[in-house]
Amino acid sequence: MTRVKFVFLFLLGLAAQAFGYSTNDLQLDGEIRVRPEYQGKYADPGNYSADQGDFISSRVRLGARLKIDEEVAARIDFQTNHLYGQTAVVKDGVRLYQGFIDFSPPQKRWSLKLGRQCLGAMGSELLVGNDDFGPGISFDAVRINHESPRRAFTAWFSQRSETGSLGADDSAFSGMWLTLTPSTAANFDVYALSNRNIPRGVFLRESLVTAGARMHGSWTGALSPGYSLEGVRQFGSSGSGSIGAWAVEASGEITLDLPAKPRARLMYGAASGDAAPRDENDRTFNPLFQDIHPRYGDADLFTLSNMRIVNPKIEFFPASRFSFGTQAVFAAVQEPADIISPANFGAGTNPSAGKFVGSEYDLFFNYKRSKNLTFSFAWARFFPGAYVKDNLRTSSPSDRFYIHSRLTF
Repeated sequence: MTRVKFVFLFLLGLAAQAFGYSTNDLQLDGEIRVRPEYQGKYADPGNYSADQGDFISSRVRLGARLKIDEEVAARIDFQTNHLYGQTAVVKDGVRLYQGFIDFSPPQKRWSLKLGRQCLGAMGSELLVGNDDFGPGISFDAVRINHESPRRAFTAWFSQRSETGSLGADDSAFSGMWLTLTPSTAANFDVYALSNRNIPRGVFLRESLVTAGARMHGSWTGALSPGYSLEGVRQFGSSGSGSIGAWAVEASGEITLDLPAKPRARLMYGAASGDAAPRDENDRTFNPLFQDIHPRYGDADLFTLSNMRIVNPKIEFFPASRFSFGTQAVFAAVQEPADIISPANFGAGTNPSAGKFVGSEYDLFFNYKRSKNLTFSFAWARFFPGAYVKDNLRTSSPSDRFYIHSRLTF
Protein backbone atom coordinates (compact mmCIF):
# COMPACT_ATOMS: atom_id res chain seq x y z
CA MET A 1 0.00 0.00 0.00
CA THR A 2 2.86 2.37 0.78
CA ARG A 3 4.35 1.97 -2.66
CA VAL A 4 0.97 2.28 -4.33
CA LYS A 5 0.27 5.67 -2.79
CA PHE A 6 3.74 7.01 -3.40
CA VAL A 7 3.57 5.85 -7.03
CA PHE A 8 0.27 7.75 -7.25
CA LEU A 9 2.18 11.03 -6.95
CA PHE A 10 4.41 10.00 -9.83
CA LEU A 11 1.36 9.17 -11.92
CA LEU A 12 -0.10 12.53 -10.95
CA GLY A 13 2.88 14.19 -12.57
CA LEU A 14 2.41 12.17 -15.75
CA ALA A 15 -1.30 13.01 -15.80
CA ALA A 16 -0.56 16.71 -15.34
CA GLN A 17 1.70 16.68 -18.37
CA ALA A 18 -0.87 14.69 -20.34
CA PHE A 19 -3.45 17.44 -19.72
CA GLY A 20 -1.09 20.12 -20.90
CA TYR A 21 0.43 21.31 -17.64
CA SER A 22 4.14 22.07 -17.73
CA THR A 23 6.75 21.08 -15.19
CA ASN A 24 6.54 24.66 -13.89
CA ASP A 25 2.89 24.04 -12.96
CA LEU A 26 3.68 20.90 -10.93
CA GLN A 27 5.93 20.98 -7.89
CA LEU A 28 6.93 17.83 -6.01
CA ASP A 29 8.41 17.94 -2.51
CA GLY A 30 8.88 15.77 0.53
CA GLU A 31 10.42 15.16 3.92
CA ILE A 32 12.22 12.32 5.65
CA ARG A 33 12.57 12.59 9.42
CA VAL A 34 14.33 10.05 11.66
CA ARG A 35 14.72 10.28 15.45
CA PRO A 36 16.60 7.63 17.47
CA GLU A 37 15.58 8.04 21.10
CA TYR A 38 16.13 6.67 24.59
CA GLN A 39 13.61 7.05 27.40
CA GLY A 40 13.99 5.99 31.01
CA LYS A 41 10.98 6.43 33.32
CA TYR A 42 9.92 9.16 30.90
CA ALA A 43 6.18 8.99 30.12
CA ASP A 44 5.37 7.21 33.41
CA PRO A 45 7.79 8.20 36.20
CA GLY A 46 6.12 5.69 38.51
CA ASN A 47 6.80 2.61 36.38
CA TYR A 48 10.41 2.17 35.33
CA SER A 49 10.27 -1.34 33.84
CA ALA A 50 7.31 -0.54 31.58
CA ASP A 51 8.78 2.66 30.24
CA GLN A 52 12.47 2.16 29.59
CA GLY A 53 13.97 1.45 26.23
CA ASP A 54 15.44 2.52 22.92
CA PHE A 55 13.40 3.15 19.81
CA ILE A 56 13.43 4.99 16.51
CA SER A 57 10.57 7.10 15.26
CA SER A 58 10.28 8.16 11.65
CA ARG A 59 8.01 10.22 9.45
CA VAL A 60 8.00 10.34 5.67
CA ARG A 61 5.97 12.84 3.67
CA LEU A 62 5.60 13.13 -0.08
CA GLY A 63 3.55 15.89 -1.66
CA ALA A 64 2.63 17.68 -4.84
CA ARG A 65 1.24 21.08 -5.74
CA LEU A 66 -0.45 21.56 -9.12
CA LYS A 67 -1.16 25.04 -10.46
CA ILE A 68 -4.40 24.54 -12.38
CA ASP A 69 -4.74 28.15 -13.59
CA GLU A 70 -3.92 31.66 -12.38
CA GLU A 71 -6.49 31.44 -9.58
CA VAL A 72 -6.65 27.78 -8.58
CA ALA A 73 -4.08 25.30 -7.25
CA ALA A 74 -4.36 21.83 -5.72
CA ARG A 75 -2.20 20.38 -2.96
CA ILE A 76 -1.87 16.75 -1.82
CA ASP A 77 0.44 15.22 0.84
CA PHE A 78 0.73 11.63 2.01
CA GLN A 79 2.64 10.68 5.14
CA THR A 80 3.54 7.59 7.12
CA ASN A 81 4.73 7.37 10.75
CA HIS A 82 6.65 4.39 12.13
CA LEU A 83 7.92 3.59 15.62
CA TYR A 84 10.39 0.75 16.16
CA GLY A 85 12.01 -0.35 19.41
CA GLN A 86 11.76 -1.93 22.83
CA THR A 87 8.80 0.07 24.09
CA ALA A 88 6.52 -0.27 21.07
CA VAL A 89 6.25 -1.10 17.39
CA VAL A 90 3.71 1.05 15.59
CA LYS A 91 3.04 1.35 11.86
CA ASP A 92 0.16 3.60 10.96
CA GLY A 93 0.35 2.97 7.21
CA VAL A 94 0.16 5.72 4.64
CA ARG A 95 -2.39 8.44 5.35
CA LEU A 96 -3.60 11.55 3.65
CA TYR A 97 -2.07 14.46 5.57
CA GLN A 98 -3.27 17.21 3.26
CA GLY A 99 -5.52 17.35 0.22
CA PHE A 100 -7.09 20.70 -0.64
CA ILE A 101 -8.00 23.17 -3.35
CA ASP A 102 -6.60 26.70 -2.99
CA PHE A 103 -8.46 29.58 -4.65
CA SER A 104 -6.21 32.66 -4.76
CA PRO A 105 -7.30 35.33 -7.27
CA PRO A 106 -4.31 37.33 -8.55
CA GLN A 107 -4.02 40.97 -7.52
CA LYS A 108 -6.41 40.29 -4.63
CA ARG A 109 -5.66 39.79 -0.96
CA TRP A 110 -8.04 37.00 -0.09
CA SER A 111 -7.83 33.24 -0.63
CA LEU A 112 -9.96 30.19 0.10
CA LYS A 113 -8.80 26.67 0.99
CA LEU A 114 -11.17 23.71 0.90
CA GLY A 115 -10.21 20.21 2.06
CA ARG A 116 -7.88 18.49 4.50
CA GLN A 117 -5.20 20.94 5.56
CA CYS A 118 -2.74 21.93 8.27
CA LEU A 119 -3.91 25.14 9.91
CA GLY A 120 -0.31 25.95 10.70
CA ALA A 121 1.33 27.56 13.71
CA MET A 122 -0.92 30.36 14.96
CA GLY A 123 0.59 33.04 17.17
CA SER A 124 2.75 31.55 19.90
CA GLU A 125 1.16 28.09 19.39
CA LEU A 126 -0.31 28.27 22.89
CA LEU A 127 -3.64 27.02 21.46
CA VAL A 128 -3.11 26.08 17.80
CA GLY A 129 0.18 24.50 16.76
CA ASN A 130 1.22 22.21 13.94
CA ASP A 131 2.77 19.44 16.10
CA ASP A 132 5.64 19.25 13.65
CA PHE A 133 7.90 17.41 16.14
CA GLY A 134 5.19 14.72 16.36
CA PRO A 135 2.99 13.27 13.62
CA GLY A 136 1.50 16.64 12.69
CA ILE A 137 -2.10 17.86 12.84
CA SER A 138 -4.44 18.40 9.93
CA PHE A 139 -8.13 19.24 9.73
CA ASP A 140 -10.96 18.71 7.26
CA ALA A 141 -11.70 22.38 6.89
CA VAL A 142 -12.99 25.35 4.94
CA ARG A 143 -10.67 28.30 5.49
CA ILE A 144 -10.63 31.88 4.24
CA ASN A 145 -7.63 34.20 4.49
CA HIS A 146 -7.19 37.92 3.91
CA GLU A 147 -3.86 39.74 4.02
CA SER A 148 -2.72 43.33 3.75
CA PRO A 149 0.66 44.95 4.53
CA ARG A 150 -0.13 45.41 8.25
CA ARG A 151 -3.01 43.05 8.82
CA ALA A 152 -3.81 39.35 8.37
CA PHE A 153 -7.14 37.64 9.03
CA THR A 154 -8.12 33.99 8.85
CA ALA A 155 -11.34 32.13 9.67
CA TRP A 156 -12.13 28.43 9.41
CA PHE A 157 -14.60 25.67 10.17
CA SER A 158 -13.43 22.07 10.55
CA GLN A 159 -14.61 18.62 11.59
CA ARG A 160 -12.02 17.16 13.96
CA SER A 161 -13.50 13.66 14.20
CA GLU A 162 -12.58 12.93 10.58
CA THR A 163 -8.87 13.57 11.19
CA GLY A 164 -8.39 10.77 13.68
CA SER A 165 -8.28 12.96 16.80
CA LEU A 166 -9.48 11.38 20.01
CA GLY A 167 -12.85 12.72 21.14
CA ALA A 168 -16.55 12.57 20.59
CA ASP A 169 -18.11 12.10 17.18
CA ASP A 170 -19.17 15.21 15.26
CA SER A 171 -16.62 17.33 17.09
CA ALA A 172 -16.22 20.70 15.36
CA PHE A 173 -13.40 23.19 15.69
CA SER A 174 -13.76 26.66 14.23
CA GLY A 175 -12.23 30.05 14.80
CA MET A 176 -11.26 33.57 13.74
CA TRP A 177 -7.75 34.99 14.09
CA LEU A 178 -6.67 38.59 13.46
CA THR A 179 -3.02 39.69 13.41
CA LEU A 180 -2.04 43.37 13.40
CA THR A 181 1.57 44.39 12.69
CA PRO A 182 1.80 48.20 13.00
CA SER A 183 5.50 48.03 13.97
CA THR A 184 8.18 45.55 14.97
CA ALA A 185 7.94 46.79 18.56
CA ALA A 186 4.21 46.15 18.97
CA ASN A 187 2.29 43.41 17.15
CA PHE A 188 -1.10 42.04 18.18
CA ASP A 189 -3.05 38.79 17.87
CA VAL A 190 -6.77 38.71 18.72
CA TYR A 191 -8.72 35.48 18.37
CA ALA A 192 -11.90 33.58 19.16
CA LEU A 193 -12.10 29.78 18.90
CA SER A 194 -15.03 27.38 19.26
CA ASN A 195 -15.14 23.69 20.18
CA ARG A 196 -18.44 21.82 19.98
CA ASN A 197 -19.21 18.12 20.20
CA ILE A 198 -22.18 15.76 20.36
CA PRO A 199 -21.81 13.18 23.16
CA ARG A 200 -20.97 9.56 22.66
CA GLY A 201 -19.96 7.05 25.32
CA VAL A 202 -18.13 8.81 28.18
CA PHE A 203 -17.99 12.15 26.41
CA LEU A 204 -20.25 14.98 27.53
CA ARG A 205 -21.95 17.48 25.29
CA GLU A 206 -19.58 20.42 25.32
CA SER A 207 -19.65 23.90 23.92
CA LEU A 208 -16.36 25.67 24.58
CA VAL A 209 -15.46 29.21 23.54
CA THR A 210 -11.85 30.40 23.83
CA ALA A 211 -11.04 34.09 23.48
CA GLY A 212 -7.63 35.65 23.84
CA ALA A 213 -5.16 38.34 22.86
CA ARG A 214 -1.40 38.56 22.52
CA MET A 215 1.02 41.49 22.28
CA HIS A 216 4.58 40.85 21.14
CA GLY A 217 7.50 42.63 19.56
CA SER A 218 11.23 43.21 19.40
CA TRP A 219 13.81 45.95 18.92
CA THR A 220 17.12 46.16 17.13
CA GLY A 221 20.23 47.65 18.67
CA ALA A 222 21.64 47.07 22.14
CA LEU A 223 20.60 43.64 23.53
CA SER A 224 17.97 43.22 20.75
CA PRO A 225 15.19 42.71 23.34
CA GLY A 226 11.99 40.85 22.54
CA TYR A 227 8.82 40.10 24.49
CA SER A 228 5.45 38.35 24.37
CA LEU A 229 2.36 38.77 26.60
CA GLU A 230 -0.74 36.60 26.15
CA GLY A 231 -4.00 36.12 28.05
CA VAL A 232 -6.77 33.59 27.38
CA ARG A 233 -10.26 33.09 28.79
CA GLN A 234 -12.49 30.03 28.27
CA PHE A 235 -16.22 29.78 28.91
CA GLY A 236 -19.23 27.71 27.81
CA SER A 237 -21.02 24.58 28.97
CA SER A 238 -20.11 20.95 29.62
CA GLY A 239 -23.02 18.61 30.26
CA SER A 240 -25.28 20.44 32.69
CA GLY A 241 -22.41 22.49 34.10
CA SER A 242 -20.50 25.58 33.07
CA ILE A 243 -16.93 26.13 31.90
CA GLY A 244 -14.73 28.85 33.33
CA ALA A 245 -10.96 28.67 32.78
CA TRP A 246 -8.00 30.94 32.06
CA ALA A 247 -4.34 31.01 31.07
CA VAL A 248 -1.59 33.62 30.88
CA GLU A 249 1.89 33.46 29.40
CA ALA A 250 4.73 35.99 29.30
CA SER A 251 8.28 35.87 27.99
CA GLY A 252 11.21 38.20 27.48
CA GLU A 253 14.58 37.72 25.80
CA ILE A 254 17.81 39.58 25.13
CA THR A 255 21.02 38.98 23.17
CA LEU A 256 24.18 39.60 25.17
CA ASP A 257 27.12 41.40 23.58
CA LEU A 258 29.53 38.53 24.19
CA PRO A 259 31.32 35.94 22.06
CA ALA A 260 28.90 33.42 20.49
CA LYS A 261 26.08 35.99 20.91
CA PRO A 262 24.18 34.19 23.71
CA ARG A 263 20.41 34.68 23.60
CA ALA A 264 18.77 34.53 27.07
CA ARG A 265 15.03 34.02 27.54
CA LEU A 266 12.73 33.76 30.53
CA MET A 267 9.20 32.40 30.10
CA TYR A 268 6.39 32.14 32.63
CA GLY A 269 3.05 30.42 32.14
CA ALA A 270 0.04 29.75 34.34
CA ALA A 271 -3.30 28.05 33.63
CA SER A 272 -6.28 27.25 35.81
CA GLY A 273 -7.19 23.89 37.33
CA ASP A 274 -10.31 22.50 38.97
CA ALA A 275 -10.34 22.46 42.79
CA ALA A 276 -13.75 20.70 42.85
CA PRO A 277 -13.58 18.13 40.05
CA ARG A 278 -16.58 16.14 41.30
CA ASP A 279 -19.10 18.92 40.72
CA GLU A 280 -20.72 19.66 37.36
CA ASN A 281 -18.63 22.71 36.52
CA ASP A 282 -15.27 22.60 34.73
CA ARG A 283 -12.43 24.97 35.67
CA THR A 284 -9.51 23.15 34.01
CA PHE A 285 -7.94 25.08 31.15
CA ASN A 286 -8.22 23.19 27.85
CA PRO A 287 -4.96 23.63 25.87
CA LEU A 288 -6.69 22.56 22.62
CA PHE A 289 -3.89 21.94 20.06
CA GLN A 290 -1.04 23.48 22.03
CA ASP A 291 2.39 22.68 20.59
CA ILE A 292 4.42 21.60 23.63
CA HIS A 293 7.77 21.04 21.89
CA PRO A 294 9.96 22.69 22.90
CA ARG A 295 7.66 25.12 24.69
CA TYR A 296 8.57 24.04 28.22
CA GLY A 297 11.59 21.78 27.90
CA ASP A 298 12.74 19.09 25.50
CA ALA A 299 11.22 16.22 27.50
CA ASP A 300 7.73 17.30 26.36
CA LEU A 301 6.30 16.43 29.78
CA PHE A 302 4.57 19.75 30.47
CA THR A 303 1.36 21.08 28.95
CA LEU A 304 0.12 24.46 30.15
CA SER A 305 -3.03 23.29 31.93
CA ASN A 306 -3.54 23.40 35.73
CA MET A 307 0.07 24.47 36.07
CA ARG A 308 2.47 27.29 36.89
CA ILE A 309 5.74 27.03 34.97
CA VAL A 310 8.98 29.03 34.96
CA ASN A 311 11.40 28.36 32.10
CA PRO A 312 14.83 30.11 31.87
CA LYS A 313 16.82 29.34 28.73
CA ILE A 314 20.10 30.41 27.14
CA GLU A 315 21.35 29.55 23.65
CA PHE A 316 24.76 30.27 22.07
CA PHE A 317 25.45 30.83 18.36
CA PRO A 318 29.20 30.32 17.75
CA ALA A 319 28.64 29.82 13.99
CA SER A 320 25.89 30.52 11.49
CA ARG A 321 24.98 26.84 11.22
CA PHE A 322 25.50 25.73 14.81
CA SER A 323 23.95 26.56 18.18
CA PHE A 324 23.85 24.98 21.61
CA GLY A 325 22.35 25.80 24.97
CA THR A 326 20.69 24.77 28.17
CA GLN A 327 17.38 25.39 29.89
CA ALA A 328 15.52 24.56 33.07
CA VAL A 329 11.83 24.06 33.81
CA PHE A 330 10.25 24.47 37.25
CA ALA A 331 6.61 23.38 37.41
CA ALA A 332 3.85 23.31 40.02
CA VAL A 333 0.15 22.49 39.84
CA GLN A 334 -2.55 25.04 40.59
CA GLU A 335 -5.02 22.53 42.05
CA PRO A 336 -3.74 19.12 43.29
CA ALA A 337 -7.32 17.78 43.42
CA ASP A 338 -7.80 18.15 39.65
CA ILE A 339 -8.44 14.69 38.14
CA ILE A 340 -7.73 15.68 34.51
CA SER A 341 -4.50 17.65 34.47
CA PRO A 342 -1.53 17.19 34.52
CA ALA A 343 -2.13 13.76 33.00
CA ASN A 344 1.55 12.73 32.84
CA PHE A 345 1.89 12.78 36.62
CA GLY A 346 -1.10 10.84 37.99
CA ALA A 347 -3.60 13.69 38.22
CA GLY A 348 -6.21 13.18 40.93
CA THR A 349 -4.53 10.17 42.54
CA ASN A 350 -3.92 12.05 45.81
CA PRO A 351 -6.06 15.22 46.28
CA SER A 352 -3.84 16.32 49.18
CA ALA A 353 -0.57 15.97 47.25
CA GLY A 354 2.02 18.71 47.32
CA LYS A 355 1.97 21.26 44.53
CA PHE A 356 5.55 21.16 43.21
CA VAL A 357 5.65 18.81 40.20
CA GLY A 358 9.39 18.89 39.73
CA SER A 359 12.28 20.39 37.77
CA GLU A 360 13.77 19.55 34.39
CA TYR A 361 17.24 20.38 33.08
CA ASP A 362 18.15 20.16 29.38
CA LEU A 363 21.19 20.32 27.13
CA PHE A 364 20.63 20.80 23.39
CA PHE A 365 22.63 21.23 20.17
CA ASN A 366 21.39 22.25 16.71
CA TYR A 367 23.26 21.92 13.41
CA LYS A 368 22.09 23.10 9.98
CA ARG A 369 24.09 21.21 7.37
CA SER A 370 22.22 22.94 4.55
CA LYS A 371 18.84 24.52 3.94
CA ASN A 372 17.45 21.00 3.42
CA LEU A 373 19.25 19.00 6.10
CA THR A 374 19.19 19.73 9.85
CA PHE A 375 20.13 17.85 13.02
CA SER A 376 19.29 18.43 16.68
CA PHE A 377 20.38 16.63 19.82
CA ALA A 378 18.83 16.92 23.28
CA TRP A 379 19.19 15.35 26.70
CA ALA A 380 16.52 16.11 29.29
CA ARG A 381 16.48 14.94 32.93
CA PHE A 382 13.43 15.37 35.15
CA PHE A 383 13.60 15.36 38.97
CA PRO A 384 10.24 14.64 40.65
CA GLY A 385 8.78 17.02 43.23
CA ALA A 386 6.24 16.51 46.01
CA TYR A 387 3.28 16.19 43.60
CA VAL A 388 4.87 13.25 41.75
CA LYS A 389 6.14 11.64 44.94
CA ASP A 390 2.71 11.82 46.60
CA ASN A 391 0.81 10.62 43.52
CA LEU A 392 3.15 8.02 42.02
CA ARG A 393 5.24 7.09 45.05
CA THR A 394 8.56 7.66 43.31
CA SER A 395 11.45 10.06 43.68
CA SER A 396 13.65 8.65 40.90
CA PRO A 397 14.62 10.99 38.06
CA SER A 398 13.68 10.25 34.45
CA ASP A 399 15.59 10.85 31.22
CA ARG A 400 15.02 11.51 27.55
CA PHE A 401 17.75 11.53 24.92
CA TYR A 402 17.27 11.93 21.17
CA ILE A 403 19.00 12.79 17.90
CA HIS A 404 16.56 14.38 15.48
CA SER A 405 17.40 14.55 11.75
CA ARG A 406 15.24 16.12 9.04
CA LEU A 407 15.75 16.08 5.28
CA THR A 408 13.51 18.05 2.94
CA PHE A 409 13.50 18.03 -0.84
